[in-house]
Amino acid sequence: GGGQGFPGTTSLRAETLIAVVADVVGELARSGFRRIAIVNWHGENVNLLWAGVDRARERGELGEAKVMLIERVFNAFSEEELDFLFADAREGFPGWPAEHAAIMETSLVMALRPELVRTEKIADDRSAARPFYEVIPTPPEHVAASGVLAEASKASPEKGARLVDLIVARL
Repeated sequence: GGGQGFPGTTSLRAETLIAVVADVVGELARSGFRRIAIVNWHGENVNLLWAGVDRARERGELGEAKVMLIERVFNAFSEEELDFLFADAREGFPGWPAEHAAIMETSLVMALRPELVRTEKIADDRSAARPFYEVIPTPPEHVAASGVLAEASKASPEKGARLVDLIVARL
């Protein structure tokens, strides 16, 4: 959900993601893993991940394994901890739904895989409308043509490295 309006999006059906999570978690437990962590980055997937873990549990595949599901890693941080990300942004923090392919995600990729960042294509874009609700299928005015929903130009490798340190420390 939520991504079909973005250019280049390839998605799995909900049933497929649930089945994949159930199978992977079940196989990890069968192989002897006793502590399994799932880190979600895409808000709409949270319930599907829960359903997948629960399916493995219902089938008796978890045994003694415990599964920790981190629904949204960025929710672990206070506004003060993340102020450095948005300090120079025109709008300040635009809200997580508007942070798609923007400062946080671009900074993380700049820090972790800089060779993947095409700086000449970084866009400061936004959708024409930012409603508090979803419409299915997503209307074109709810998605910017670039897929960027805020000021990606404010991203930096330094912000990304600091964010990586925060995430690793928290996890």
